[in-house]
Amino acid sequence: MISILIFIFGVGKVYKDIKNKKDRQKQASGIMSVTEKYGSILFLIVIITRWIIGFLSGQDKKVSIIGTLFPLLIVILEVFLVEYSFGRVSTLVKLFKNQEYYRKEMGMSTKEWYGINSKEYKEELQN
Repeated sequence: MISILIFIFGVGKVYKDIKNKKDRQKQASGIMSVTEKYGSILFLIVIITRWIIGFLSGQDKKVSIIGTLFPLLIVILEVFLVEYSFGRVSTLVKLFKNQEYYRKEMGMSTKEWYGINSKEYKEELQN
């Protein structure tokens, strides 16, 4: 029930932010600071409650331990995917910002780097 309320609150907040056109960078930094402050506490509460409910419901201990550790595995996977994606995106941003530098560094011609139909190659032919 609580998760449904949190989901509804989140959707409402996103709708409100889109309607008000808030800056995404400010939103991300705010979310990250809240996550850093309260994320570990909430995660610990989730693990403890799942473990207690698993033992009280009479489930097998192995099933209870797996059920308790499953959210941890999801979080680890999510962190890995976010870090991996962030690394790729930051590399692409650097590459797009400094295309001429990397083209010269790799020793490629304008034709090889940009292609025959590119604006840069046509400008080079005119010069």
